[in-house]
Amino acid sequence: MEPAQVDYVEAHGTGTALGDSIEVSALKDVLLEGRTDDQPCWIGSVKTNIGHLEAASGIAGLIKVVLSFQHGEIFPHLHLNELNPLIHIAETPLSIPTDRHPHPPRFAGISSFGFGGANAHVVLAAPGQEPEPNAERQTKNRELRTESPEPPHLLTLSAKSDQALSELAKAYEAHLKSDSAPVADICHTAGVGRSHFDHRLAIVAESREHLREQLERLGKEHDAYGMPGVSMSKTSSKPPKIAFLFTGQGSQYVGMGRQLHETQPTFRKTLDQCDAILQPHLGRSILDIIGGRAGSGKRPLAAPRLPRFLSLSKDAHRLWMRPLTPSPRSLRWSTRWPSCGDLGGSGPTSSWAIVSASMSPHAWPACSASRTA
Repeated sequence: MEPAQVDYVEAHGTGTALGDSIEVSALKDVLLEGRTDDQPCWIGSVKTNIGHLEAASGIAGLIKVVLSFQHGEIFPHLHLNELNPLIHIAETPLSIPTDRHPHPPRFAGISSFGFGGANAHVVLAAPGQEPEPNAERQTKNRELRTESPEPPHLLTLSAKSDQALSELAKAYEAHLKSDSAPVADICHTAGVGRSHFDHRLAIVAESREHLREQLERLGKEHDAYGMPGVSMSKTSSKPPKIAFLFTGQGSQYVGMGRQLHETQPTFRKTLDQCDAILQPHLGRSILDIIGGRAGSGKRPLAAPRLPRFLSLSKDAHRLWMRPLTPSPRSLRWSTRWPSCGDLGGSGPTSSWAIVSASMSPHAWPACSASRTA
């Protein structure tokens, strides 16, 4: 759907001069795209009715929007005597309702911001409403999906017993048969949206059909032994230690990490950060080497290799650790290159410090400099 189709936003509404103005400014950047003067959008917040419910503030906003759909009107934003001077919406189709409006919203956005920095936004459609598709954008999305190779999918399931895990695997097999949701979304939700219990199952699959076949075979054999890409285990009572083993110098090749850069946003963002730090020292972009735009061959030796390995290792570390969100005190990671020894630290912050320290040209010739860092 298009931003201009949204005609009401239930804002988080921090109630602070700076917070409210930042939120409205962000909404303007998105909602005014393609919007004409005859496409108004109202902005309100349920906090003017019941105050800040902290962890429940998001669901309170959702309930208000559902009630707005049900009653066919937009409710007033209470106690607004003077608009924040940092909020500039006078010359825009955006406005704050101070009275009841018999104008039922068709599509409503709901924002909720957590204390920890997580920002959530969902868009609800009124009963019977369907977003108008954008043919140009759909064509572009199809082209992007065609150009980017589909990476393997990792489905992780867990339960409190072997029997419960087996039943859960069967439920996912049935779900894959009846639901058309993208398999990447199903795997992501299973990995980050569910609690992780002691009895665990992990399946690597190339496609939706491959994943369904693996689950079907597992249901018949009740054992993952001999099944490539399938692992079953029971965790111990102690938190596991996590270690990363990365390749040493001599095994690099043109295009190394390219698919991850093209398909994984976390990996791409981190590698771009490393590239920005490296470019002033290298005089070139490591993305050109990774993307195969700097010549051919298995071992491109024109640029120092240690910074490239550090960058790729940091990116892989960040990619894998992001969904786990461990406590910094419980996580210990180490990186090992056969030709450079060990680099270790506590948590993702140390990995960045090690990469940053290695950016100095004086650290490239000697591995000991990086080890000291």
